[in-house]
Amino acid sequence: SLSDHLGFGDTTLRLKTDKAGLFHAAGHGLGVVILVTKDGYYHLQQSDGNFTYAKAAGHIDPHPDANSPAVFVLRKVGRIEPLIVKEGRGSLAKDGTPSRIDLQSGRCRLSVEGGGLIERTGEFDFEAPDHGYSQFVEINMPKALGAKWRSFITREYFVQLPNGAYARVRFVMNAGGRQTFALTSYLNPKPGSRSLEHGQPPPGGRP
Repeated sequence: SLSDHLGFGDTTLRLKTDKAGLFHAAGHGLGVVILVTKDGYYHLQQSDGNFTYAKAAGHIDPHPDANSPAVFVLRKVGRIEPLIVKEGRGSLAKDGTPSRIDLQSGRCRLSVEGGGLIERTGEFDFEAPDHGYSQFVEINMPKALGAKWRSFITREYFVQLPNGAYARVRFVMNAGGRQTFALTSYLNPKPGSRSLEHGQPPPGGRP
């Protein structure tokens, strides 16, 4: 979209690249905001750009022709698996009693019996490790942390189940107030298969 109006009503352009992946946008105004998408590709932070052409808008970042192009990055979707996706919510017991999650039935439980967990740190880590799992993990948020204490905690894990199946989960815990949790799981029902790519995530979400 071209920042060519003071307030609302900026001009929006929809363009397609040529075979080399190049496109050209022309107009007038303080700058241009570009969002790049393509079917079969993940949208990344590097897929967007905000370019200004007047000092009043801040830093000037011109790309006038093909000899000085702006570069946008997308990530190609890999091998998609028919994963079982479940979402669960519940309350955490204040006395430390374990809660449990059954990834296949979707029942609200939070534990891994006969399996293990290992933290998932990369946004595009879709293959579960074949070793290194721990029987349990702990998330501690004691009052002693003072200003560093946080009420909401988000973690992602790979999960190894006792039947040889693998999953990845996103766990969000509210450590204050009612002490609740939310869990989203992506389970590959084929025992032994560690591939956990599900496809294009919703805008603004993690895959």
